[in-house]
Amino acid sequence: MTLDEISHLFIMRPIAGGMGARPDKDGISGIHTHMTNTKNTPIEALEFAFPLRLKQYAIRRGSGGPGKFNGGDGLIRDVEFLGLLA
Repeated sequence: MTLDEISHLFIMRPIAGGMGARPDKDGISGIHTHMTNTKNTPIEALEFAFPLRLKQYAIRRGSGGPGKFNGGDGLIRDVEFLGLLA
């Protein structure tokens, strides 16, 4: 089956972010803290497999929050959809 034969697509992407601060050190930035068996799919693989373009995928610096130990920073994902997705 090709993309031209599919009327709608569904993409499930776990939402990654920053991990909260740990008791003795800063949190980790840009990771999946609740779905540890998932991987960070390369942008090129997503753009090849689905009608989309990632315009930006980056660490959101300073978003983790200050404290004795800082929380990990979250992510920015700016996606342009080029076709129908459900």
